[in-house]
Amino acid sequence: MRRMGFFKRRAAFILAGTVLLDEIFDGLGIEEIEVSGYALGEGVITEMLGQVFKGFDLNANARWRSVVRLASRFNNKKRMKAANMCASVAREIVEGLRKLHELHNDGNDDDELSVSLDDRDLEYLDAATLLHNIGLYTGKKGYHKQSYRIILNGDHLQGYSKEEIKLIALLVRYHRKKFPKSDALEGSAKEKFRILCTIMRVSYAVQQCLPVNFEFMEFIHSPEGFNLVFKRNLSILVT
Repeated sequence: MRRMGFFKRRAAFILAGTVLLDEIFDGLGIEEIEVSGYALGEGVITEMLGQVFKGFDLNANARWRSVVRLASRFNNKKRMKAANMCASVAREIVEGLRKLHELHNDGNDDDELSVSLDDRDLEYLDAATLLHNIGLYTGKKGYHKQSYRIILNGDHLQGYSKEEIKLIALLVRYHRKKFPKSDALEGSAKEKFRILCTIMRVSYAVQQCLPVNFEFMEFIHSPEGFNLVFKRNLSILVT
């Protein structure tokens, strides 16, 4: 056991566990086993995500799996809960904008209300909201910049292109403080980034006002654009 590098307190259980596992293999006719690369804590986080996102399947998406792995590495339970809430608010905003666009667009592609966000954009937003606070691992001051550096330079996100990783990192970098400069991205990605960044910043601001009840959140169209309205739930006691 010493040669294999086990901690002394665990070494006493390894041999007994191995014998028990061997008996289980023989009893059930199992020939091989695949060892998970994740710990119990990550499993708890996955269960939390399954409660937040409908139809969530960690095994179905290697890209998303790498996002969850990075978030669980740097976040504790409290910060993970806040990140999940931020992601939920962002999704509600996107769905609200889509529904409002359908109501007011009337088939006119030139409508100023057009918000051309597809499922891939929503994936970027999910990743950014889940990772926005990982920089708090080193302290609150400038944590958004630290989160940006971790995402951009750590080679943590698997299956994403360099451009996609840069987009996610920039969304995280600018979810607070100064709004990004116009040269953060180039071409058609610039306008879409501006929309995603705005949603990201609003989601973060709303998440700070926990708890959030989505039943009292409403989107209203005005000549100036979209209004996100929160209705107060007033309980009146009559005696």
